[in-house]
Amino acid sequence: MSKTERLYVRVTPKEKEKILHNAKVCGLSQSEYLRQLAVGYQPMPILPHDFYVFHNELYKLRRKLKDLNYETATAQVDELIDRINAKFIYPTKSKLSEIKEEVDKWQQSDSGL
Repeated sequence: MSKTERLYVRVTPKEKEKILHNAKVCGLSQSEYLRQLAVGYQPMPILPHDFYVFHNELYKLRRKLKDLNYETATAQVDELIDRINAKFIYPTKSKLSEIKEEVDKWQQSDSGL
């Protein structure tokens, strides 16, 4: 269906920033992001490449399970879970330069600069 109608909506600068950020995280244009929300969809963020790597490894391991003894299978599952946790769950330590950069951003936004 051809899109011929326009909507004009006033938002605060913070709301606009949030909409733009959310659309980018979902890999959508601002218009498509808002359109999906309007018709009842909840746009999903694009998953990182590592998610698919681990997903594929889980399926490969699942296929191999019938050929592995219990100890070997358990060890491989535990190792994969540890890698997933390290990548997605456990906090990572930031470099001092990254922390300083983040603090500088906060200070600029608080001071209005």
